[in-house]
Amino acid sequence: MPKRKTHEDISILFLGKPFSRVNRTLDLPVKVLGGSHWKLLHTIPESFIVGLLLTGNINGGISGVLHVFVDAVDSCAKKEIKKLIKNRGEKNCQKERKNARRKKNRSF
Repeated sequence: MPKRKTHEDISILFLGKPFSRVNRTLDLPVKVLGGSHWKLLHTIPESFIVGLLLTGNINGGISGVLHVFVDAVDSCAKKEIKKLIKNRGEKNCQKERKNARRKKNRSF
């Protein structure tokens, strides 16, 4: 999960304002649910409505949707990085075993 500052920076980039209140509200469930906080308020319609109600304008709703997208991208990126690291480790182990067998077969 990205830091609130990241969410605010992206809101500033796309909408010109940080919409801190929207981002704080969408992350309120973190205190109770931890990393599973995305189960509450993290669908596109819910986040849009939360942003709209808190700010009273459409950009607040868009900020809520951006928050959900950033969380989703961050989550997917972390999963892919873990896969890459795991696969790299497995390939290195396979390579080392293969080289060890070659050395063993050559030394007779």
